[in-house]
Amino acid sequence: MFPNEEAAEIAVQTVKDYKAETGSRIEVIFNVFKELDEQIYRNLLR
Repeated sequence: MFPNEEAAEIAVQTVKDYKAETGSRIEVIFNVFKELDEQIYRNLLR
């Protein structure tokens, strides 16, 4: 199984890179199922 924290880091960085490269103003919602994952994303998105 792929590590949760690493997966979240990749997802968040991919969105940041896309927005920076394209100038897109899209709103991205990360949908998670576990409280642990929610906390990981909240920490990364601060």
